[in-house]
Amino acid sequence: MGDEWGGNSYREDRRSGGGGGNSYREDRRDDGDRNSGQNWRDGKCEIMHVPSTKVGKVIGRGGSKINELQSDSGAKIQVTKETEGDDTVVKMFGSDSCVARAKELINDLVNEPDGRY
Repeated sequence: MGDEWGGNSYREDRRSGGGGGNSYREDRRDDGDRNSGQNWRDGKCEIMHVPSTKVGKVIGRGGSKINELQSDSGAKIQVTKETEGDDTVVKMFGSDSCVARAKELINDLVNEPDGRY
């Protein structure tokens, strides 16, 4: 019955084109990175392992902490869905100094005592 009035087809159409969905956000985010001088695409990629129980501290409520970490370090930080044992793989992109700063900030955050963050 839902297909008769196009309930499901509307969702599919929005996802597939017309600038809706995530494509707009991705484009806007790309432009922001280019214009801000953070050329993380030209740098290196480094991987670190974060205890899966601490990933929430790295991401923060609504992504606020990871955005702060990226802003403070100048590196692009990506928390992946990849796990190795009890750890989650975190990728950092940028210049050597930006990646080193991101790594330092994440280590400080992960190693601080549990509590509100």
